[in-house]
Parts: sequence; structure tokens; C-alpha cells
Amino acid sequence: MTSTTAPATAPAPARPAGRPPAPGPDRPRTAVRTARRRTVLVGDGPTAEAVRDASAGPHADVVDLVADLVGGSASSEAADVDRLVRETAPDVVVVASSRPTAAVVAALDTGADVVLDGAPAGAGEIYTLAEAVRRAEGRLSAAFDDRYAAAAAELRRVVADGRLGTVVSAHAEWLHANRDPRTAAARTSRRADLLGWWIDDVPVSVFAQGPGSTGRASGVASGHGMVLGYQDGATVTCSETAGGPRTGYRVAVNGTLGRADLEVVHGQGARLVVHRHGGGAGVVLDAGAVATDGRSAMLRALLAGTDDAGPLRRRADGSDLLRAAGVAAAAARSAASGRAVPLSALGLAL
Repeated sequence: MTSTTAPATAPAPARPAGRPPAPGPDRPRTAVRTARRRTVLVGDGPTAEAVRDASAGPHADVVDLVADLVGGSASSEAADVDRLVRETAPDVVVVASSRPTAAVVAALDTGADVVLDGAPAGAGEIYTLAEAVRRAEGRLSAAFDDRYAAAAAELRRVVADGRLGTVVSAHAEWLHANRDPRTAAARTSRRADLLGWWIDDVPVSVFAQGPGSTGRASGVASGHGMVLGYQDGATVTCSETAGGPRTGYRVAVNGTLGRADLEVVHGQGARLVVHRHGGGAGVVLDAGAVATDGRSAMLRALLAGTDDAGPLRRRADGSDLLRAAGVAAAAARSAASGRAVPLSALGLAL
């Protein structure tokens, strides 16, 4: 376990007694932050590296990296997080470790805002995180960068504007190179979040089949699929194939007034077409690789503590994160049992 605490030009401010409660996951901020936010970073990996780069580069105007913690077990990491947060009084803690739940709970319990890159693994960690979110003064955000990619946001805008009418069904297909079964639950959580965000609905049941859902991968390519039922009546099917020749996704959303087809090839470009029932189609988006990457925009928004106004609502909050993780847990149960699993069976108010 190593930690680095940046030298401060002034003593770290103490949290004043009687401070009003910070906005929680369901209490959005009303003011836009403009000052640099004191940030503690926990863990390693691509998102952690991106935060380090951001603090010294494109987002240095909003990020003040006051401590950087790498390595250690989940329990020792949680203890160090508690200590560092109390020593440095950060505005936000970014947790990007491989087993993040204990560190996230420790940070939330100090009253800090937390950004989580990852998802709780299994129902037990979901329960633990849900209880921490319930009692927290700070707010939890998920680093779901797909929401911030221009192509994905444009599809969300088409649905939110009512151009498709009421959504009745959707299908999505993901292609990617990662066959690591250890990240299967995190990938499922991200897919589930994106699907629910696109159609602005809450999943209520999951039927899953295939090796990806249970953590088994074999051969050159492996895949799995899910059928999700939603609160307002829509049915969404999705599949994921690992080990293919390219990475990206295709998604079709069907509504009472029309259909939207989006194809994204990561690193190359994206195309979105809207078809109206009764004839007529229009290209809404035909863009290059920049439209497929939302990480930089996400980092700036989450590290600056800003929310977007209007129907896009790109910041995924604690409820969104728990719901997405719940889908992954229900999918694993479904794949093991061969039966559909209602999310209510998890015993959580998702």
C-alpha cells in the first residue's frame, strides 16, 4: 500500500461543525462549482491514470489531487481511505480499485462525495453499498462514461424528445475484445445502465443465458444474452460477444412513432438514423471517433461536481449504480437457474 499526499499551500480546511448536509444521491446540487475541487484518488487502472493526467493537464482547472493511494487489501485500503479523507478534507474521493466496496463505504461514511469506477460484486456487496448510500451525507456517482459519449447521448436525446413515441422494445448487440470473466459483472452493469438510461425506464426482471453471465469464457469468441423487462412495459434484448474482430455496439429502439438505429465502432465513428412509421428516415448523427468516447467529458463533469440540466441526466447516481449492479446479480442467478429473476427477489428497493 502506497499513498502520496500532495503538499498544500495552506492547511487542509476542517469540516466545520454544524455544516448543512451535503446533497445525497437524490438531492441534486443547485449551484455549479467553478473552483478546483480537492480530490483523493484510490486505486489504479485506466480511470485512475486518467484522473492523474486530468489533474495535471486538460482538467487542472477543476481538479486538485491532494492524495493518491495505490495497492493493498480491501480492508487496509478502507482504513487508509478513512485516514486520508479525515486528514485532507477532500471534496471528492475517486475509487478505482479492483474490490472497491469497502473503500467506497469508508469514504461515504466520512461525508465526502464519491465517484466509483466499477460496481459491487454480488448481492452481498450491493446490500452493503445500498446501506452506505442510504445513510450518506455525500453523494455517490458512477463512472459510466458511455453516457457522456456524443453518439450515446444523441440517442438518449431522440428518445427524450419524443421522436419515437412510447418505447415498446429495443435490442442491443455489443462486440468487444475483453474475454476476462472477472470483469463480466462490471460489463453487465454498464450495459444495463446504458439501456435503462436510453429508454428512461427501470428494469424489473432479467432472463440471462450464456457463459458471459456466469464468468465462464472459452474458445476464440464467447457470448451471452439477456432479456430485460421494464417497469413501463418495454422489453429489451441484448447480447454480448467477446473476442470479435472489432469493438463497439449496435442498438435499435422501437417506439409507437418510429425507430432509431445507432451503430458505434470504437475508435472509428458512429451513425444514428431515425425512421418514422409510415415512411421517411433521417440521419441524426454521422460522426468520427470523437463521438464514441465520453471519458474526458465524464471526468470533467464528475470531478467538477456539475450536473447537466435537461432530460439527458448523464450523471449516474447511487440509485443508478445499485440498479445496474442488481441487474448483473439477477442475471447471474438467472443463468445459473435457467429461469427469469425479478429484481425484487434481491430484496432491495431498486
